[in-house]
Amino acid sequence: MSPFTSEESITSSYVKNENPDVIINIVDATNLSRSLFFTTQLLELGIPVVVALNKSDITDRKKTEIDVKKLEQKLGCPVIRTVSTASGHDGLKDVVKKAVSLKECGQKAPYVQDEINLQDKAAVEAEDRKRFEFVNGIVKTVEKRRVFTKDKNKQDKIDSVLTNKFIGLPVFAVIMFGVFYISQSTVGTWIADWLVGWIETFQAWVGELVANASPFTQALLVDGIIGGVGAVVGFLPLVMVMPSGRVSEMTTSFRFSWPPVAYRVRVRVKGVPATTASLP
Repeated sequence: MSPFTSEESITSSYVKNENPDVIINIVDATNLSRSLFFTTQLLELGIPVVVALNKSDITDRKKTEIDVKKLEQKLGCPVIRTVSTASGHDGLKDVVKKAVSLKECGQKAPYVQDEINLQDKAAVEAEDRKRFEFVNGIVKTVEKRRVFTKDKNKQDKIDSVLTNKFIGLPVFAVIMFGVFYISQSTVGTWIADWLVGWIETFQAWVGELVANASPFTQALLVDGIIGGVGAVVGFLPLVMVMPSGRVSEMTTSFRFSWPPVAYRVRVRVKGVPATTASLP
């Protein structure tokens, strides 16, 4: 056996050493290819196996169809849909009842591994590839996944307009003008004026306190430290509002590119919602 997870390792060790009457193999219905690899190895032991096709509720939500009857024929063992997280689901009880009824029965394996040297890593990997091909053939026959390539949500429709090679650049220019206007003419300047006014008031107050001090002390405290900090703080709101506007632009998907410079690529994978990426 070639278990992949800690659970499969424990199962492998148990069935090899304890000789169980029946094996209940809980399979992840959302990832049949990976799960059935271990199932085919269990079936080679000759011990009756009942496959519990768990997470069936998730496959239903994803509109993934699994032909249970055909899967039973391909594996040569009972396959029962289950939902372990739902109360009152009869699938788990059906699995146990079926397992009890198979006690002292035989089990025929749909796939039998060739006699190989298990110490030979290359031979083991080659045999595993053959088993994966067999399992993938079963999955291809019994499973139908929903393809999302033709589905368009609201964001996709907006993107088709805003990322148009003719409209995208003017819209981008308008948005950038808005960001500059907000940061340099309205919000940014309002905050800067308020901070500068407060600092100038504080500067005048400190100037009165050190009026009798030496000219060097006055220049250091009033004009140097306070005046220098005031110059930086007065400029800071103008700088901070600009990145905030850019972040808002990025998070709302307003990414635009002109075809000769860059391309907006929509990546669509079978069975996976579309994603987007920008390539330089």
